[in-house]
Order: sequence, then C-alpha cells, then structure tokens
Amino acid sequence: MILSHSTTGARPLNACHRCGATAYKNVIERDTQGVMRATGRYQCVQCKFTFTDVREWRGSGLPTPSFPIDLIDPMAPVACKLT
Repeated sequence: MILSHSTTGARPLNACHRCGATAYKNVIERDTQGVMRATGRYQCVQCKFTFTDVREWRGSGLPTPSFPIDLIDPMAPVACKLT
C-alpha cells in the first residue's frame, strides 16, 4: 500500500506553507538591455507565491533543515565519481 502526504496528513519539511507544493523555481525577467536574467526571487510552482528567501515559502514556525538548503544552486553542475 502506498500512502501519499494527503492520505497520511504529513507534510514534507520542504514545502510551500500555502499550498503544500514541494517545488519552486527562479523568477526570470528581461533586464534593461532585454536580456533574460534571474531576479533573485523565486516562485512556488503550484500557487505562484513569490519570495526571496526559502524560509518565507516554508512559512514561519516551521522547522528548518540542519543543512543550508536555501544556498543550494539547483543549476550548479554536480561532480560524481563513476566506479
């Protein structure tokens, strides 16, 4: 039997405090020269809540993980060793 978060009532630690989505994306806009650039803001993929700090997205009073998840760049290359 597979239980989802909606059936167990549990919510992931890293989730939107408004809608429960577990993903967000960079907000990209054109600068004054017309080049598309990241704005430093993020947006929930489900409810479109816009924020600058992932703690805003998680909501106040929620526990924060012991690792700096808001400092991880999802677009950074990842080195891995193949054995």
